[in-house]
Amino acid sequence: MTPEVVRLLAVGGAHMDRTARMIAPHIAGASNPVTFSEHIGGGAFNVLRGAHMRGVGPAAMMSVRGGDSVGAAVEQAIEDAGLDDFSGTFVDRATPTYTAILDTDGELITALADMALYDVGFDRQVRRIEGRSRIAAAKALLVDANLSATALIKTAELSEQPLYAMGISPAKVARLKPIAQRISVLFINRRELRALTGSDDANALTSLGFRRAVITDGANSLLTLEDGALCTHIIPASASIVDVTGAGDSLAGGTIAALITQRANTLKDAVRFGIACAQMTLQANGPVCQALANEEEFNAVHARVLAAQ
Repeated sequence: MTPEVVRLLAVGGAHMDRTARMIAPHIAGASNPVTFSEHIGGGAFNVLRGAHMRGVGPAAMMSVRGGDSVGAAVEQAIEDAGLDDFSGTFVDRATPTYTAILDTDGELITALADMALYDVGFDRQVRRIEGRSRIAAAKALLVDANLSATALIKTAELSEQPLYAMGISPAKVARLKPIAQRISVLFINRRELRALTGSDDANALTSLGFRRAVITDGANSLLTLEDGALCTHIIPASASIVDVTGAGDSLAGGTIAALITQRANTLKDAVRFGIACAQMTLQANGPVCQALANEEEFNAVHARVLAAQ
């Protein structure tokens, strides 16, 4: 694949996701029995895989990883997903990891992020000649706030194409402020909204320069901000939840795919495709649902989403 034909390039996290799920109700300060699982994830990587399964391709991943066994597993996962890999390897560093602690219902209790390499690696990656050329050639970009503010600014400067962005966490989301006016759609949750604006008012994003945004709130209804108008979207009740990990990423991937493939012309229509992706991902183990590529199954879920609105 040559850089000129990449339809979506994701610049951001691709790492090991570890999940510990409570067997019994969580007791703070005590030993809690859990079931433990590992998957290759990362915000940008999860979103890219979802968008790719929903018809966006060719697509490519640009991340940074260490020269360890986890890094080798990340490299293999990118290849297995059918994506081109423009990542950098730092042989003397450890690949980032993310550990989520879930309650018995699959809801997040806390998360532990060991992301030291991201803080320095992306600054170098987006300044290398190859990195700059890959970014400039992509038809659309996806970034997450695992990049430093400096790396985000540089990435935004290298391209005039649509740029989608993910908040990642309340601790990192403010890194996106300097590129607010360049962001085509911002994907954040309620906690990230408060960290970004100091309030629960999604309209406050407009004063920061963000034009379009999707604001999630777990299983509660979500908001879209578009052209100064807010729209509330109902999340259909799920019969059962297997794993919440990656549901928000799947929503972003489905929404981006609907916009890029022009299955939707407005954000409020596109996000309904994203909600369907999230609903399917809740029924899967791990951060990615392979059934997203099954058009018949997806259309059935999407119809239920439309009926709930």
